[in-house]
Amino acid sequence: MTINPNQLAAALAEVRKAYRLLQAYHRRLCDTLAAMNDVLVNGGLKFTCWAPVNVDRLPRGDRPFFVADRWAWDLTPGYWTFSEWKGENKNGSVAYVRVEAIADTGYDDSSDGEPNPANFGDVERSETELRIELWLAQTSAPNWEAARQGATSSSGMYDGQLRAIEIDRVEYTRQCFHIAIAELVDKAAVQARVVEPLERWMRNAKPRNGT
Repeated sequence: MTINPNQLAAALAEVRKAYRLLQAYHRRLCDTLAAMNDVLVNGGLKFTCWAPVNVDRLPRGDRPFFVADRWAWDLTPGYWTFSEWKGENKNGSVAYVRVEAIADTGYDDSSDGEPNPANFGDVERSETELRIELWLAQTSAPNWEAARQGATSSSGMYDGQLRAIEIDRVEYTRQCFHIAIAELVDKAAVQARVVEPLERWMRNAKPRNGT
């Protein structure tokens, strides 16, 4: 690829701007997840893990990240992440919460090889959002992975409705919804759109048989 020095300088200025914007986005995301963590941990759950969804591994290891058989895409682990909380809440319910933070819903990895942003959905028509899954199980040894697989095969996964699914004769209930991060403009918005609904769910999260 040939580019003149002025064009390259201008492009690199945009790269610097982009990284600074990313820091602001990640700061907002971290603050929102921290507020959610406070509610969940105070309610009896335990943070168990986080990982990127969009890359196979974090860009760290004993080989250079810039060699030919590595993807530049592997440098974007914050593009799409999930965080999980599990445990028994204070009402005695076995619960599981998963939050996916998606910087760009236009992401498309359906083609072979490295994802190519040139093929992603239109930026203006895409969203930056949180996908929140709230789960309960009527068992002391839940199989959350199987429950999620059963749920994701159905339509309307994040419609906000309370739904039930049976896996291996165990009933799981879920309530899944998404929130556009563009709506989380300040602490008051985070409180109203994220924290308060989570607090209500934690208070009401009881096994369906009432035990």
